[in-house]
Amino acid sequence: MLLQKRQRLVKAHELKSNASVAHLTRVQQYFALTLLQQPQVAANSASLRDLTADEAKQLERICDALLQCKQQQPVQVASLRSALSKAQYSAFKTQTRAPTSSADVFDRKNRPHELTRYLALLKTADLTNARADRAARSKKPRRIGSKSAAQHWRDQSDYEYERANECMEEILDTGNAQEAHEILSWLDRPFDQSSDGNIGIDCASVARVIGSRSKYCLITVQTKKATMQEMFATCALDSLQQAALQLIYRPVATDVVQTLQLKTMLGKLKR
Repeated sequence: MLLQKRQRLVKAHELKSNASVAHLTRVQQYFALTLLQQPQVAANSASLRDLTADEAKQLERICDALLQCKQQQPVQVASLRSALSKAQYSAFKTQTRAPTSSADVFDRKNRPHELTRYLALLKTADLTNARADRAARSKKPRRIGSKSAAQHWRDQSDYEYERANECMEEILDTGNAQEAHEILSWLDRPFDQSSDGNIGIDCASVARVIGSRSKYCLITVQTKKATMQEMFATCALDSLQQAALQLIYRPVATDVVQTLQLKTMLGKLKR
């Protein structure tokens, strides 16, 4: 669709003689405005920059990279280096290093060490619960003592989830208020074992650590890899848009510059 738009713009602005650099620049600028979803009506000839041949080629490279972004295709580092100036690429790299993701906040390296024992008990309970699920699906039911194998392992997992809850309660009771608050901030739900609370002794109602891969975790965060990919794409799009705008529009004159320009014009008129 966007490629067809570019072809239509070239045809609409096609000259009878050989196309000049200025003409091709205007075509590229109008296509860039289409990619940036800005109205071309506002882009009259007075507001558009006159580009050199090198600047026109740079704008074309920026448009190619923007086209990839619009089509949800990953933009390669080489394409960005080619499209952006050294200063623009350096600013882009600085943006991508900003720790703004929840994946950084809830990284396991930052996890309070008090949670280690609780997570170990939770892991044991999850493994036992999974064993109960497999036994329940088995086409050849087995018995352990007076119970079916599925019920035996289910009761065992309930006991282990209860031990994990007791461990968490002990951790919260023995620490000071600040430590307890920090630990609770890592849990996906309030830790309330009362009759009105939401903590139980099964896989779905125990507290999970935020960022856990368990399907029962109520709060999930992106993996670091996914977060970095998303940040790279967002920063790349922003940098390319800013670079394109700098090559499309004339810089807005400040009050000081406008005053100097007016004085120069008045001086010429007096002569």
